[in-house]
Amino acid sequence: MYTSGIDMRRNAENRDARARKKTQIQTGRQRLGRALRAYTLLTVVTFLVDKIYALFAHGVGSDYMRYLFLLPLLGGVAVFLLIALLLPRLALRKSWRIAFNLYNSGIAAISASWLLKGILEIAGADSRRPDIFFYVGIGFVALGILVVIIQGIASRAR
Repeated sequence: MYTSGIDMRRNAENRDARARKKTQIQTGRQRLGRALRAYTLLTVVTFLVDKIYALFAHGVGSDYMRYLFLLPLLGGVAVFLLIALLLPRLALRKSWRIAFNLYNSGIAAISASWLLKGILEIAGADSRRPDIFFYVGIGFVALGILVVIIQGIASRAR
């Protein structure tokens, strides 16, 4: 059967486009994989920090310290695992880096808030500074999510 040069060129372009898409998805998954590994390590470290700190706390504990490991586990591992499985191309968008940095900064600020609140609770002291970290962290997380949503709406409008 005879195929024209144009048909052969279109087939080659389609193959190249499929290969590029597959490579982009792999790149997105690699980026998300690094975030997953980092958050998994943070989950283990925060769990161990609580256990080691409890050894020196003379039997006094804090729920903030006890459940600190849940922040990187649920806010990091669970979120980025869902993104990696359901939306791996999300990590390839132009706004991904700013959204990623805002979100991670928010999780870090909330974690710092819980850590400080736990230490102060164990020490029997009180301060409003951890609350400031908490609200700033919530704001950063919300901004990160908002940037992704706005970028998604803008890309659909095109």
